Amino acid sequence: MIKYAVISSFLSKTKDRFHEYNQAVDLEKKFQMAAEIPGMQGLECVYPYEVNDPAQVKAHMAKYNLGISAINVNVKAEPEFRNGGLTSSDKTVRDKAVRFIKEAKDFAAAVGAGIPEGNLQGSRPAQA
Repeated sequence: MIKYAVISSFLSKTKDRFHEYNQAVDLEKKFQMAAEIPGMQGLECVYPYEVNDPAQVKAHMAKYNLGISAINVNVKAEPEFRNGGLTSSDKTVRDKAVRFIKEAKDFAAAVGAGIPEGNLQGSRPAQA
């Protein structure tokens, strides 16, 4: 099981209401940066804004010997989610949030997210 992972978005440009931090980098650069952190075993990626191509993610996993610990489903970034995605009173908004979650589950299965490392292709052995 992956015991040490980082949310890949934190390796790139992030912002809060006060400041923007870091420079924007592409997905492969995030994998490269994570692989350089001692003991790092995987990444948690954000769907659908950061990842949406399982083949690309699996290629990065193999190249950088990292697993995917989790897929973070973003049901708050869309303007219509401002007042809630799953809790919206608008059925269309709720349906979109549910669709994002279902798609993310399929994506997670396609890349082997969260599978115990003995079964996860491209995962690093646990550090002692």
